[in-house]
Amino acid sequence: LFTIQESIAQQDLQLNGQQIYSYGINKKSDIQGSVYLNENFVLGKVDNSEKNFLLRFNSYENRFENKADDGTVIKLDKVYNKISLTNNVTYQLINYRSLEGNIEKEYLEQIQNNSFLYKTVKTNFIDAKEPVNGYDTAKPAKYVLAKSSYVVKYKESYYEIPEKTKDLEKLFPEKSAEIKAFVKQNKLKLTKEEDVIKFANFINN
Repeated sequence: LFTIQESIAQQDLQLNGQQIYSYGINKKSDIQGSVYLNENFVLGKVDNSEKNFLLRFNSYENRFENKADDGTVIKLDKVYNKISLTNNVTYQLINYRSLEGNIEKEYLEQIQNNSFLYKTVKTNFIDAKEPVNGYDTAKPAKYVLAKSSYVVKYKESYYEIPEKTKDLEKLFPEKSAEIKAFVKQNKLKLTKEEDVIKFANFINN
């Protein structure tokens, strides 16, 4: 493995990362599913770059990959704050507080150009399962897209949004009464994206 700085002369790239393989190599795997939302590379800008790069998102590792002009695939270092793809999808590298109280640093997908709201995009790996008896069948290992959770910006910090109103009130105790009234009045379901958008706009109003 080598850093992209070592190969700028040959590839004319300005992104930091590590070469992982040459694109086009047939890589056999018994694992079902994919670590990519889209196997294809899409043009996009990195931070404020004027140049478009061929990019795709590995949602298992939460890393972006770039395909260079010579077919080399580079796994980008997690140092870029914004990735804007030409399919109108934007990712931001954000530190947020998870429901467990941990601080996570991940690329999150921005919701409808709303600077207050993002969602997680994750893929989980499930191990293969051997049959336990003659009636059972073996199940291969697979990658499965996880259910997204929502992350809201509030006072320059970011928080994963719980699905229960009571937990939401505890997360923002200084606005507990207002949150309770707003959710009840608007009959919000915090599992529905359109309702989460309403909440994000409300709490940042």
